Amino acid sequence: MNIFFTEPIELKYSKISVIGPDGAKVDKADPHNVDGDTASLGVSLQPNLPDGIYTVSTRVLSAVDGHVVDNAFTFGVGVGVKAGPAPPGAAQNLLSLPEAASRYPGMIGQVMIVGGAFATLWLWKPVSRVPWLADAVAEKKIAIDKIMVKFVIIGVVLVLASGAAMIVVQANSIGGSIPDAIATKFGNVWITRMLQSSILMAIAFAVYRKVAKRNVSPGRSETLAILVLGFAILVTSSLTAHAAATSQIGTIALDFFHDVAAAIWIGGLMLLGFVVAPKILQIADEKVKVTAISLLIPRFSIIVVTILGIVAITGPLLLYSIENDLSLTLASIYGKFLIIKLSLAGVMLAIGAYSQFAI
Repeated sequence: MNIFFTEPIELKYSKISVIGPDGAKVDKADPHNVDGDTASLGVSLQPNLPDGIYTVSTRVLSAVDGHVVDNAFTFGVGVGVKAGPAPPGAAQNLLSLPEAASRYPGMIGQVMIVGGAFATLWLWKPVSRVPWLADAVAEKKIAIDKIMVKFVIIGVVLVLASGAAMIVVQANSIGGSIPDAIATKFGNVWITRMLQSSILMAIAFAVYRKVAKRNVSPGRSETLAILVLGFAILVTSSLTAHAAATSQIGTIALDFFHDVAAAIWIGGLMLLGFVVAPKILQIADEKVKVTAISLLIPRFSIIVVTILGIVAITGPLLLYSIENDLSLTLASIYGKFLIIKLSLAGVMLAIGAYSQFAI
């Protein structure tokens, strides 16, 4: 009995069993890869199987994204088997709430890191070109930059907390210990992600102590270092995403650039909306306040137009490279959440367009 999957699996933590018509196991309990193919799972069957309907159940651990998936199907020996739904419970792990809950804070955190650092490097150039305006907002800019570093620290805390939760959930899902989970291919990427996040935490704390003590903005090189490490964290995210299952560098790159664009867009909006704009609006001088806002918002809008182009190109290409049959994608749980995601993005675009062309 040989089964082939769309991505490599961790054989050590994958199981397969074949149950006969009388409820007894008819396999020899020797799970193995078929001809060395790591995207396959085979098991030997006892000879001379009697006629009847047999049930095959599998539980496999993806070597790419760390997902554990249960499945089951039936086949007949000497009898026909009518096509129909899989046995009850066959797809119970297609959506794991603990896994989703453990990964979500990390997604938010990496968006905050990349978006916050990029927005800080990008936003202030037009203001600096107007000397009187740069002098008028200097104190507010320092205050904003201090909060930006806090913003990044919060993001790193979320990534680290998410990483800790992810490895605990992973260990539980494979029925092993945390060292067992770390020993998998997913665990190797996890170690890299946690190491990068720890280095970033040390840098962010050092930068914050400097800006708080000296009452200055972080240097461009310091902010750039934060951004580069944020990109590195996004790489580990792409290496454990669905795109990595294809083992194609181009597909993984599409996923990475898609994530970078989304992080700059969403994270930049968070910093602009919750930190920059409120601080600028506290300025008493109406001329300074209006001029600064009139420069900062269009400045961010310029990059958003470019980002939307990247998202519009990488999104469909990424989806096609993972699964070129759109009907299969949309029929899955993944497809349903994709529709929700695109709907929310559409609402954001509509609000942005109304603000740009009407307000």
